[in-house]
Amino acid sequence: MRRGELLGLKWQDIDLDKGSLQVRRTMGRVVGHGDVTSEPKTASSRRKIALSSFVVEALKQYHVHQLEMRLK
Repeated sequence: MRRGELLGLKWQDIDLDKGSLQVRRTMGRVVGHGDVTSEPKTASSRRKIALSSFVVEALKQYHVHQLEMRLK
């Protein structure tokens, strides 16, 4: 994945049950406007990426940790 695609990821783009994620947006910095989110430039950039079981488990643990931190 490209840096902008990673920065544009949201939890709604990740399907932990199926072990995949969808690239739906990118994020970049525009001088004078700050961080800007947009759609990928080409149709082939909008894609589904399979995640290994190790990554799925790490994301599950991180999501739980993130939710716990929000409660504090």
